[in-house]
Amino acid sequence: MHNPSTKATIDALSFLFTLYGLCEIILSNNGTQFTSTKFTEYCARNGIKHITASPGHPQSNGQAERYVDTVESTLTKELYNEGKISDILLKFSILS
Repeated sequence: MHNPSTKATIDALSFLFTLYGLCEIILSNNGTQFTSTKFTEYCARNGIKHITASPGHPQSNGQAERYVDTVESTLTKELYNEGKISDILLKFSILS
């Protein structure tokens, strides 16, 4: 998502949680969509602990950054091979 709003972020997470279940922790940057009152309330309602990384310093969040890189490269490679994104994500979630 480019320039996601709080609503778009919550909608995307709700969709993923419908498919895969709720997570216990969300680690994010300090984007406005994650620091809004609505997002804080969403996490609280769903029993999700929200942790933010240091602003402007993604290296401090190396594990999450590496995971994002891995997901992006896998999706790029698999989509290039004309896979369906739902099948690719399912396969990736099983292997992770």
